[in-house]
Amino acid sequence: MTLTHVHEDEYRRLCREEGLEDGLGRGLDLGRREVASNLLRMKVLSDQQIIEASGLSQAIIDELKKEIE
Repeated sequence: MTLTHVHEDEYRRLCREEGLEDGLGRGLDLGRREVASNLLRMKVLSDQQIIEASGLSQAIIDELKKEIE
């Protein structure tokens, strides 16, 4: 294995790790949004409680409310 191959292999490994991290982050965000949307539809919690439960911001909660209407 040449030095170039080592660098290429390391580069590919780092790219895979970054891709995995991005994918996991996006998946978590989508999951939080879905949970918040479901809680908003149930109309049993306040916005503040949904923010605390989901970790989303008030701005995102407001966006989700518009999507539900």
